[in-house]
Amino acid sequence: MARHVEGSYRKQEEAVEAVNKLKLEGYKPSQITVVTNNKKTDELKHDSSVQVEEGKKEKKKDESFMDKVDRLFADETTNPFNQLRDLGVDEEEAKLYQGDMKSRYYLVLVERKQPE
Repeated sequence: MARHVEGSYRKQEEAVEAVNKLKLEGYKPSQITVVTNNKKTDELKHDSSVQVEEGKKEKKKDESFMDKVDRLFADETTNPFNQLRDLGVDEEEAKLYQGDMKSRYYLVLVERKQPE
């Protein structure tokens, strides 16, 4: 399913507002996804009633004990580029927005098809 980034928002409230605007335009909640590496998403899930994707810690093969300790205390998440590509965002947009993902912005994605 191809998706594009409708917008990137620093605050959760801004993302919820964008989701609500998309719903008013005719998009169904199943056509909207919010992606963030911010860990506080319970309120977002409740307020927006859309799918919320969170970054997850990425394990590396053959990592040493110290690497595991570093990963435990670091706030590393999956590669934002790969996460966006896995969600159906095209390569160009994924490159453009991967920095926002690292900065814990909220990305609102919509399916490429027209609203119903």
